[in-house]
Amino acid sequence: MNSIAKAVLWGLIDVIGGLFFISIFREFFNGLPEPEGSIIATGVYLGFTLVVCTGVIVSHLSNKE
Repeated sequence: MNSIAKAVLWGLIDVIGGLFFISIFREFFNGLPEPEGSIIATGVYLGFTLVVCTGVIVSHLSNKE
């Protein structure tokens, strides 16, 4: 499997995982209306994904040196 296909596969796994995370995490904010809970859950998930992707990029740059 080439690197582009692997990247697409990981992207699909990330999207599916994100949907599950947002639907579960939103339940923790059950005092908020549904749209606001979804926005907060989406922000938390995007922040987590950003940190993971940054770590992967930095580790690949460090390995090439």
